[in-house]
Amino acid sequence: MIDNRDFFKALDKIYLAPVSIRRIFLLLTRLHYQTADNFGEMKEQMKNYIWSSKTDECKVLIDLDFHYDPKNLGKRPAIFVGLDDVEYKRIALDNHAYFSYDTSGQHLIKTAQTKVIIRHIADSPDDAMTMENLTCQFFLGLQPVIRDTLPQVLEYDVVASKSSRPFEKTSQQAEQRFVSDTIIAFSYVSAWMVTFESHRIKKISFEQCLAECQAGV
Repeated sequence: MIDNRDFFKALDKIYLAPVSIRRIFLLLTRLHYQTADNFGEMKEQMKNYIWSSKTDECKVLIDLDFHYDPKNLGKRPAIFVGLDDVEYKRIALDNHAYFSYDTSGQHLIKTAQTKVIIRHIADSPDDAMTMENLTCQFFLGLQPVIRDTLPQVLEYDVVASKSSRPFEKTSQQAEQRFVSDTIIAFSYVSAWMVTFESHRIKKISFEQCLAECQAGV
């Protein structure tokens, strides 16, 4: 079981990048589905849609999208977490934030924009949409938590709940399944430093230095 207290305490120490963002949302989704007590009025209806790290107790598969394998999914409902392409945009001339006090290092910043895609797969359109609604409500409620624990985040907004639709069939004999997506717009500050030595680049380091960048801009 994921300890939510330790997890949220550790968030502000994570360097935001495509891989870490995807895994943050994967762990948050598992955190939400590890007990039916998180489902509110849907607790009784969705009590069997529980994720567990123990295979024999896991009723809903929750994983990263590249692990999706329709042949091995079986009859279990599933949720897959993925990330759209990341676009970087300039927010300062030459991406410059400021120089270090001895001018041996230059701090640079860009904004990075992407979308988190959380896909719900179930045997019926109603179940797919119900899972999507549970996920959507959870991430809507997390907005102040994300804002407080990840200060480098510029945008965090649930922007779409996709209606359920038929999902791909692995064969003509396979039973039809349905999918419904939650889409979250996500942007953040990407900051890095270039260190110079005798007019040559000595090191390039990526660090979460948002507070320093804001002070230097």
